[in-house]
Amino acid sequence: MTRSPILLGLVLALAVAPAPAVADHCHDEHGSGDMGPPPELEGVVKGEFSLTDVKTGEAATQRSYDGRFRLVFFGFTHCTVVCPTGLMLMSDLVKELESQDIEIVPIFITIDPKRDTAERLAGYLQNFDERIVGLRGGDDATRAAMKSFRIEAPKIEVKSETDYQFDHPTLIMLMDREGRYVKSIPSSGAADELAKQLVQAMAEG
Repeated sequence: MTRSPILLGLVLALAVAPAPAVADHCHDEHGSGDMGPPPELEGVVKGEFSLTDVKTGEAATQRSYDGRFRLVFFGFTHCTVVCPTGLMLMSDLVKELESQDIEIVPIFITIDPKRDTAERLAGYLQNFDERIVGLRGGDDATRAAMKSFRIEAPKIEVKSETDYQFDHPTLIMLMDREGRYVKSIPSSGAADELAKQLVQAMAEG
């Protein structure tokens, strides 16, 4: 696994620092609104998408992972704290669940297809667990996926066409073996405790 020097420094810093609270952010306005699905939206989050796996180049939909639970995290590679922290957590959660013989598919969907080319996203994900699936699509496909997952991520701090941030949800969604929404967990925190919550939710579902 090859890590870029800049991201490696960030990853190592996060690894030795206390886990940031859910409200922590990578820019001033991050997390200012309620933009993710609360528990009562279980029947509203459809979890549908038609995107491309950046590692394999193959088309991917929610049906591609039937028979397996999955974790879904929306973000973008220019996010400097929330997304790397969330992806590190996803990596740890996969290992925690694997130790309990639970197979789960971790999925990272970019909300920034303009800057997150397939090559960039695939390279970025090399810094994390190799099992994390990276998905991207065109503008329309990205908007459709976000709408289906009830995700809102307004563009903020716009300095130019290529210099901006997103105010996106700091959460990871658990979907069941048929792609139905089960539960949301924060994208930071203790992996062992969050894994327990996931296992309980899986059992109850």
